[in-house]
Amino acid sequence: MDDNNISYLIVNSLKSHGTPHGQYKGTFTADSFHELIRHLNFKNLDKAPIYFIVNTLTSRSNHSEIGHWLAVSLNYVSSKNMVNLKFFDSFAKNVGYYRPHISKAVKYIRLKCRKLNIRFVFDSLTKPIQAIGSKLCGIYAALFVIKSVLQKKCV
Repeated sequence: MDDNNISYLIVNSLKSHGTPHGQYKGTFTADSFHELIRHLNFKNLDKAPIYFIVNTLTSRSNHSEIGHWLAVSLNYVSSKNMVNLKFFDSFAKNVGYYRPHISKAVKYIRLKCRKLNIRFVFDSLTKPIQAIGSKLCGIYAALFVIKSVLQKKCV
């Protein structure tokens, strides 16, 4: 599944539920995600969580390489002065496994929170939901975003 398929699935699923898709920011390579995070204003996240789909490949990766799709949600809760980061990896690997770009992006968020005196909460899967050799990571990441946005709509 490529980035266009993932975006199409997410946007159209949310539209079919009458939900705006503005919280979903798109699909990114690992290096472009890291760069995007460096320019993010956390306090603008108070209105609603934002969601990203990130591939482990970089913009300079060889086209024959096989990447893995991950999902990330970020939410700043002003009433608790807290940034909540949810890292979704269907293989349930530690974020440090995805060096250097993705783990650096999460580390950057953590450090920025510390500098701004904002509590940082990190959440991730503890058990894999995808079998090794399976190629469904894009579907799992997209479903994480869709389900998360729809659950927030119902709250």
